[in-house]
Amino acid sequence: MRYFVTHLVTSALLFSISACSGDSATTKKFDALGDDSQKQAIRDVLSSSRAGWNRGDLSTYMKAYWRDERVRHVINNDITIGYSAIEARYRTRYPDTSNMGTIQGLDLDIQILGPATAVAFGRWRFERGEIVVNGLGSLMFNKIDDKWVIVHYHSTANPE
Repeated sequence: MRYFVTHLVTSALLFSISACSGDSATTKKFDALGDDSQKQAIRDVLSSSRAGWNRGDLSTYMKAYWRDERVRHVINNDITIGYSAIEARYRTRYPDTSNMGTIQGLDLDIQILGPATAVAFGRWRFERGEIVVNGLGSLMFNKIDDKWVIVHYHSTANPE
């Protein structure tokens, strides 16, 4: 029964995603929005955020996230909801620069889904001394007040 429900939910989700992907007329409309410039704007948001992290500046890192209590952050089975809670989680786990290490974003693929919605998928790598963790992440972006922000982040980590 559990398999059936999981399969049903997965099928519904895939159908919803494919239904939202649009026909060629919709695609042309999105292309007119400047897909490449929108993708670059998202890359810039992520690059600035990552640079902030790598120099120990959590405030700059957090600028990529939507400042709203509905934003979601999921790593493996750990779910944090709300900008304040996400920031508090980071400040607790990484209390100073020496604990933050460095992060890299790898193989980033961005898809513009509409005028104010995009999804990014890629690999990431975290290093702090002898600790190395790799993972995969999906980020849902919305364009709010003419700025791309992360509204949902889901990641899996695989320690080496």
